[in-house]
This record gives sequence, structure tokens and C-alpha cells, in this order.
Amino acid sequence: MPITRNEIESDVTVFEVRGATSAEEIAAAAAEFYRQGPTLHTIWDVSKGSLAGLSFDLVCDLARRFTHDFPTRRGGRTAIVASKAVDYGVARMIDAVATLEETPFAVRIFYQFDEALAWIRGHRGVQP
Repeated sequence: MPITRNEIESDVTVFEVRGATSAEEIAAAAAEFYRQGPTLHTIWDVSKGSLAGLSFDLVCDLARRFTHDFPTRRGGRTAIVASKAVDYGVARMIDAVATLEETPFAVRIFYQFDEALAWIRGHRGVQP
């Protein structure tokens, strides 16, 4: 699976995507994360991978799953790091659908990992 997971702080988990990934792989990584007790905040780093294979229908399905199946991260934040234009576009689509589905956590897209981490830390009152 081209997705690895690391808990970098007590309330921040980073998912690193390498290579092309599918909606099924994302869903499986997320399901395992929630099964093991999720952190409040997540960063999905796709800068070494690609979301280009995700269709709009798959993005909608993922957002619905995260909203309805995994409500435990209410008040958390999810950052998506996408360094390529096509991945940034897919990530924006994820953000838009998450907003429409009223996902219980905030989603924001970044080009750089450091920016994403600063946003996550700023939410906790820690100065970046």
C-alpha cells in the first residue's frame, strides 16, 4: 500500500501517500486509523504521490464515509499537502465535498508540509 501513517505528536497523525493511490486505499488507511483510536488532527501528504485517479464520485463517497462513519474527530483539522496542480485540484474537490457533507472537522489544502503543520499547531494555540 502506498500510504504510510505516523503519529508525529500526541494529537497529529501524518499519512504519506507515495505513488498513485486509489479511493479504496485511502478508505482502508482511514478505517484503520479510526479503528486504532484517531488523533484529533491529520495531515495527508500527497506531495510524493498522486490523487489524480480519484473521480468526483469517489471523492463524494469518501467524504460521506468520513462524515457519517467516523464522527469522532469533531472539532479537528485535516490538512492536505498537494504540491502538484492536479493533486491540488483534486484536494480542493475533497474540501468542497467535505463542506457540503458537513464533515465534523475542518479541511484545508496546502502546497507545503510546513504550512500544513503550522495551521494544525496554530489551532492548538502553539505558535508555528
